[in-house]
Amino acid sequence: RKVVLTSVMLQSTNQFCNALQSVMGVFLHSCNAPEDIIEVLARMGVSISTTSINDAISSLSKESSNGLKALGRTLTASFAYNNVDIELKHTVPTLEKPHETLVHLTSGTLIPLEHGVVREDLSCSKELWERSAMNP
Repeated sequence: RKVVLTSVMLQSTNQFCNALQSVMGVFLHSCNAPEDIIEVLARMGVSISTTSINDAISSLSKESSNGLKALGRTLTASFAYNNVDIELKHTVPTLEKPHETLVHLTSGTLIPLEHGVVREDLSCSKELWERSAMNP
């Protein structure tokens, strides 16, 4: 309670003192909280507004995208892909798509190679091909 009260008082004196409110707003967004609830909590000083939450999510997404692009350019990362099939159960079938309930998705993960791996360590394809039993 003390932390929340202190944070609310700090935010009321300086709009840039909103760390707790920002975390609360992103948490509410991740829980799919209704916008009305978020706006009430924002007016109470416990959260940030839905507009600020959307701006924060966009900023975090851009930072994450830039970080992934930079990691991919180093060529010291592994790519992992996974196909996911999700069956969406409709309570009321429609005439347009009465039986199409299966959705096919692909997810990707970029895994950094750590423990001192450098780009030169990965330049071994020629040597592997020369030693391969598949090489004629």
